[in-house]
Amino acid sequence: MTVGVICEFNPFHNGHKYLLDKIKEKYPDSKIVAIMSGNFVQRGDVAVIDKFIRAKQALLNGFDLVVELPAVYAVSSAEIFAKSGVRIAEGLCCDVLAFGTENDIDDLREIATLYQNGDFKKLIKNELLSGKSYPQALNDTILMLTSNNSKIEQVLKGSNNILAIEYLKAISKTSIFPYAVKRKSVKHDSDITKDKFASASAIRELILNNSDEYYKFIPENTDKDEFLNTASIKNLELPLLYKLRTMTKEDFINLPDVSEGLENRILEAIQNYNSIKEIIKFIKTKRYTEARIRRILIYALFSISKEMQKADVPYIRVLGFNKNGEVILSNAGKKNLLPIISKVSQYKNILNCNEQKIFEKDLLASNIYTLAQSKISGCNKDFYNQIIKL
Repeated sequence: MTVGVICEFNPFHNGHKYLLDKIKEKYPDSKIVAIMSGNFVQRGDVAVIDKFIRAKQALLNGFDLVVELPAVYAVSSAEIFAKSGVRIAEGLCCDVLAFGTENDIDDLREIATLYQNGDFKKLIKNELLSGKSYPQALNDTILMLTSNNSKIEQVLKGSNNILAIEYLKAISKTSIFPYAVKRKSVKHDSDITKDKFASASAIRELILNNSDEYYKFIPENTDKDEFLNTASIKNLELPLLYKLRTMTKEDFINLPDVSEGLENRILEAIQNYNSIKEIIKFIKTKRYTEARIRRILIYALFSISKEMQKADVPYIRVLGFNKNGEVILSNAGKKNLLPIISKVSQYKNILNCNEQKIFEKDLLASNIYTLAQSKISGCNKDFYNQIIKL
C-alpha cells in the first residue's frame, strides 16, 4: 500500500505530523510519499526554507519518499496544482491520496460531483462574464446547483476544502482512493494558536520575525539551525521589478491567468508604481484576486507560458528517500509511467525538448530562490545538492 500526500511543508509543522500519524493509524503497513512544492509555493510566494531542508524534515518525521512538484505547476491555480500532484501520485503507483480538510469527505464529494453537472460550465462562464473572480464565480455556481446552500457555503469557505475538492475531481479519473483527515485545533491561515498547533502562515510569521515561539509548533527533532537562512518574497522586489519592466504586452498575454485585457492593467501598474505591493494593490479588483496576481508575477519572473502550464507533468524529480522510499521508486520504475530523475545532470538524456524546458524552470526557481534568502548563496544547487538518503 502506497499513500501519497500533495503538500508544501512551508514549513513542516505539528499539523503535518498529525496527518502523517493518522495515515499510519489507518494504513499501518503503508509506505508514504510526499509530493512537495519546491522553493516557490501555490500562493505566489517563496518557501520560508529551502526545499532540501523541508524534504529532510519530512523524511525524519516519517515520510518514506519526497519528490518535487515542478515549479510550473506548484505556483498555479488550485485545479492545476491538484491535477499535477495526482499525476505524480499515479506515476508512483499510489493506492491512496491523503489530505487535510475542514469538513467530512461526503460534503466534499457532493460538491466535487457538481463539476460533472451538464449546466456547470455554462453557469460558471456566465458568472465570470458578469465580472466575478473565479473563486466567487465558482462559489456562486455551486450554490445555484445545490439545495442546502448554507451548508455548502460553509464548506466552500475552507481553504483546505477547496484543494480537497480539486483532489477528489482529479482522482475520480484514476484508481486512487481518497483518505480525508479533518484539521486539528486551528484553521488554515488562522493567526490563532492552540496547544502545539498553529497554521503554517502563523508559523512563518514567527520565523520571519525572528521569534523562537515558532519552535513550539514544529516537531521536536527539527534542527533550529535549519531556520537560520530563511527566505522572503520581499527580497525579490528589485529582480521582479526589473523583469516586469523589460516585458512587452505580448509577453504578459502569454502568461497563464492573463486574459480579457488584464495585461493592460498590469502594464499600467508597472508604469506608474515602484513597488510590488503598490502594483498588486492597483491590479487587484473583485474579479482579480491578490493570490491570482501574485501567481502571475511569479509566472512573469520565470517566463512560464500558458502552453507550458497546460502540459501534463512529464517527470518525477526525487529529493530524498529511505529504504521504503527506495521500494516505491523501484516499483514505479518497473511500471515506467513517468520518467524518474534522480541525477539532475542527466535530465537532457531523459526528457525531450519541451519537457526539458519545464525542468529548467525548476532549476531557475532554485537559482532565483537564493536571492530571496536572508543570506544570498551560490546558485546551481540542484546540481550539487545530494539526494537525501536516510
